Amino acid sequence: MSPSPRVHSFPVLQWNAGGLSQSKRTEFLMILHEKEIDVFSIMEANLTSENLKNYLFKEYSLYVLPNFKQVASGIKKELTARCQERINSRFSHYKSNGN
Repeated sequence: MSPSPRVHSFPVLQWNAGGLSQSKRTEFLMILHEKEIDVFSIMEANLTSENLKNYLFKEYSLYVLPNFKQVASGIKKELTARCQERINSRFSHYKSNGN
């Protein structure tokens, strides 16, 4: 009988904070510890490098992705353009077939 393959896990957690508070931070730290999370991301609209200093997490490196509105609007713009192209393509095909 061959040995079972080793399974390596890399737990990742994504959290939509909905506002950061000390009580949420405490709860989040408990989850990180209990689930042995290796990597996590926090989505928080008003998070800046400056106020991130109030929410340090031992054993983790923290980074802030600035200009979140520009990222979101860029994604929206691209999706809108692709949807419009698809609609135009289907309408042209429909129209050229005499329907």
